[in-house]
Amino acid sequence: MNDEQRQALSAIQFSSVLGTEGIWSPLSHHVDGLHPRVVAEIESAVRTAKNRPRSQPVGLVLQGERGVGKTHMLGWLRQHTQEQGGSFFMPKLIVGGSFWAGAVHGIVNQLRGAGDQQLGRMIDVLGEQTGCDNELRVRLRGMPPVDRRNLDEFVERVRQFDEFSMRDYDDTLRALVLYQSGDRDLREIGQSFLSWEEGIEDVVKARWGFRARYRKPQLIFNDLSALFALTGPMVLAIDQVDTVITQSGRTDEARLADDLAGGLMAMREETVRTIVVAACIPKSWELIEQRAVNSAADRFRVLELRTAMPSTEVARTLVERHLAEQYEEIGFEPEYPSWPVAPTAFADDSVAHYTPRQLLKQVTEHVRRCLDLDTVTELEHFGETVDAAPAPLLPAHEMRGFDAEFERLRAAADVTAPLDPATEDERMVAVLNAALHCYVLEQGEEVLNLTLDRRTQVQPALHARLRRTLDEASEDEEHWSFRAIGHTNARAVLTRLRSACLEAGVEPGLQKRHLVVVRNLPFSGGAVTTRTLAEFEDAGGVALPVCEDDLRTYSALEQMVVSGRAGFSSWLLARQPAGRSQLFSSSVVGSGLIESSAEAVAVADFPAARESAVVVESIEAESPAAEDDSTGENVSGNATAVPGREVPSVCLGRTNSGREFRIPLELLRKHTALFAGSGSGKTVLLRRLVEETALQGVSSILIDSNNDLARMGDRWPRPPEGWGDADSQRAEQYFAETDVVVWTPGRESGRPIALNPLPDFAEVGGDADELRSAVDAAVAGLMPKTRLPRGQQNRGAAVLTEALTHFADEGGSELDDFVDLLSDLSPEVSTIRRAPQLAATMADELRAAMITDPVFRGAGNRLSPGDLLAPPPGKRARVSVISGIGLTDGQLETFVNQLNLALYAWIKQHPSLDRPVGSLLVLDEAQTFVPAQRPAVSKESTLRLATQARKYGMGLVYATQAPKSLHNVASGNTATQFYGRLGAAVQIRTVEELARARGSQIDDLLKLNAGQFYGATEGTAFTKLRTPMCLTHHANSALTEGEVLDRARKTR
Repeated sequence: MNDEQRQALSAIQFSSVLGTEGIWSPLSHHVDGLHPRVVAEIESAVRTAKNRPRSQPVGLVLQGERGVGKTHMLGWLRQHTQEQGGSFFMPKLIVGGSFWAGAVHGIVNQLRGAGDQQLGRMIDVLGEQTGCDNELRVRLRGMPPVDRRNLDEFVERVRQFDEFSMRDYDDTLRALVLYQSGDRDLREIGQSFLSWEEGIEDVVKARWGFRARYRKPQLIFNDLSALFALTGPMVLAIDQVDTVITQSGRTDEARLADDLAGGLMAMREETVRTIVVAACIPKSWELIEQRAVNSAADRFRVLELRTAMPSTEVARTLVERHLAEQYEEIGFEPEYPSWPVAPTAFADDSVAHYTPRQLLKQVTEHVRRCLDLDTVTELEHFGETVDAAPAPLLPAHEMRGFDAEFERLRAAADVTAPLDPATEDERMVAVLNAALHCYVLEQGEEVLNLTLDRRTQVQPALHARLRRTLDEASEDEEHWSFRAIGHTNARAVLTRLRSACLEAGVEPGLQKRHLVVVRNLPFSGGAVTTRTLAEFEDAGGVALPVCEDDLRTYSALEQMVVSGRAGFSSWLLARQPAGRSQLFSSSVVGSGLIESSAEAVAVADFPAARESAVVVESIEAESPAAEDDSTGENVSGNATAVPGREVPSVCLGRTNSGREFRIPLELLRKHTALFAGSGSGKTVLLRRLVEETALQGVSSILIDSNNDLARMGDRWPRPPEGWGDADSQRAEQYFAETDVVVWTPGRESGRPIALNPLPDFAEVGGDADELRSAVDAAVAGLMPKTRLPRGQQNRGAAVLTEALTHFADEGGSELDDFVDLLSDLSPEVSTIRRAPQLAATMADELRAAMITDPVFRGAGNRLSPGDLLAPPPGKRARVSVISGIGLTDGQLETFVNQLNLALYAWIKQHPSLDRPVGSLLVLDEAQTFVPAQRPAVSKESTLRLATQARKYGMGLVYATQAPKSLHNVASGNTATQFYGRLGAAVQIRTVEELARARGSQIDDLLKLNAGQFYGATEGTAFTKLRTPMCLTHHANSALTEGEVLDRARKTR
């Protein structure tokens, strides 16, 4: 099996069971001809509802045994309904007093789906139908947000448009428009009205024109149906009938059947232009037909889904389309469409007796066997049963390789974003699902009974759900659901908690539904929260913190799953990192799912085995940022090493009581972040940090994007305000002992500098992991220059990786030589098919980039990073300012990428083992070089330094006015942070959440004066402080280009 095949097979993630969440995914693999009569009936029903707005269509029952494709058919129905201009929802079916609350929850939870955006479409269509002008329609879409006047106008227009319905849905319509808003606070108001038992506050009710604070769930359900029916047909799909029956445990079947029938009939009777569709096994519908007193069965037409495969052609198409969807995502071209299933396999007589699920399940088992054995074999007969392949034991050196990769990824993990309310719906979903995926693989043969939900909502009620099939015939399952809640606002917390309870289906007495709320903050002590928590616990729910150690493990596993490296499953079985995590050990292992394996490698033998510290006790959710002057105690009051004068440290300000704010030099190697806006004093603080460390003999490299730092060698014309008593003397010492050099890459008239575009492979050639890391960083810098279309980028990166590895093994070092290699690549160098042709295309683009971009080419007098850091005789430190005046933004990114690659190789050869910190790399406007979302040539190499440089004594300093735009791995790997005045609301919220994650509450960032900052370092809470003026001249305006060049020439 070559790397390309391994990556392709690893990408095959379709499950033999399509979970409810899969209904919301695009169905590119639908096969016509599987259930033709049912499809025709459904198309007719949707067409009738579309053409008759006041109709009450007969309900439909999709009846069939497990595995025939009921859930897949619902997915096709969703897609078809939306293509016809309609809406599709899946109300949560809860028997009893919460019936309507569950129905509303199911709809609200699907209003803002990632791909469908049904709420936005409905509002936009209503805006068009009611004659709203373009400006109002744009606001109704959510950006910019609506105001009260916009809302009143829209509600009045809809009321006039629907004057004959006599429905009073004004408040619900107001809530829906607010819920569609791009403003998070407005969304919270809309969601509170739609979902919260207590509704909205009186002040909110008055501000936005609501008639009432609260509306009963049944009335909201009616409103939702009426409003969506104004814009097209509506389908309400019920996929939980079997689940409710198997979960209920009731002995009174007649009562249960009557409750189910009553609920289904009520949904149909309360709606117009709406098709209620129930999917269940025959036994469940027979119970409702035979035992229910309600006449629901008369209002529903049963559609039978046949069990047998219609034909060999349908079976073949079914497998091919499932595989094609996965292969296309990674740009893989199989030898034939059904690979690795032989085309002749579909001719077996046994295929006619397979359900779609059984067919896909056997393909899944075959793919897993190929991966376990690391050998591609064709599936030649569907009727054969093959014993599961035992996971091969990995050689010791391969185990060590996985262990090393795991530890490296753990060290690089961002532990802040998963706990940040602004990003938890993205990052906690990703890390929890990856960790649970690994947990499933750790169970060995038990894996085929376990499935994970696929998450598709923008604001999911749950972040992960693990299902275990207990009985296939009755579709009986046990669930473990997870939801992280990082908010501090009590209403937001309660809304999410209640939604999670409804979605997870937890109720008192139900033993097969488990819900874990992940929260590292205390809950509010209010009466409503206390009552809700008691109900949550009575239903079997538990609230647990997640420690930093677990988050690092989950993040590392996420990256390892994506890489799909051979032997990963065997490593998981041996190490069991997911199952050993504190969160899963407390909630899943031993809870009835899988007992902890006694065969796993002893914890003491596992490099990642370490004590996990639960952080919940040390965080006060409602406490303000620490105004205590102490910087020698952590938040919980435990003693730590006091950063006083007995250890090397720098003073960067004083607290309100006049006490010095000092940072031990050793903590600077763990990196620093400075988040503040224009006029906050950010540049002054940044310069003072560089100056103070220079006085301690620490050299720095400064990336100057805005010409703010080129005065690092200028004296003040007179002592400025803000200097302390000793600052005049310290300034003299700085100029006497510090060599300041201004470099101007791309400008020959200044002090030009050039760097090698490729890493120094010779420095890392003896270490396979380090070589791979260097190659990965180089590939990340080269790929944007290849200009490959998106569909070819994965293959292009693979070819570059193999070619660069070969190039390094052969002792290559120059970009020009590497491009020559690419232009005539030998087929033996790469395992990717048609690699030489793809390599030649990339070589042409790289050659063109070298011609047009001298920085990328590395043209000019090349220097070593040592030249930037080594002071001349008689000086203690050098401050190298890299000015960007001669470069475009793209060229500056390219230069920083080259600098990062060179620095990493240099610091490895010249580590600062006997000093607290050896050097600093300062990135002003850091979001340019390591952005959160957009691609950047310098991103990968900067992240590599962020996670590795501290080992060799180099500290990074990130300064930015836009912390939200900075990559979370960068900000999440900083021990010291400073927050100054910020103006943009989105940036303020980002910083407030970062502070909250560290146990502090900060709410006055907009009110801070210039020179006022919040500061904290490892083990301390945030303290408000005033920073001193810098020792070097800081003017009100930046230098001109000519002034920068003049200073550069003087330092030659």
